Amino acid sequence: MRPNMYFYKVGLKFIISTFKEQIRHTLMKSQLKNKCDGIKKDWMIWKKLIFETRVGWSGELETISAIVVKI
Repeated sequence: MRPNMYFYKVGLKFIISTFKEQIRHTLMKSQLKNKCDGIKKDWMIWKKLIFETRVGWSGELETISAIVVKI
């Protein structure tokens, strides 16, 4: 329901209704867009941190873990 960067109207209605069922609160289109934009920004930072540095994710501890390399 999202061919490019934006949702189809059907997809947007589905997401809004799903949120309403799960959190019992109606989100407006602008609120949903702002949330998606914020999550996208956070994901780009996360992706850069994990994939372009020697930092990883510890699933066991659920924290960021850095690999120490001695030279």
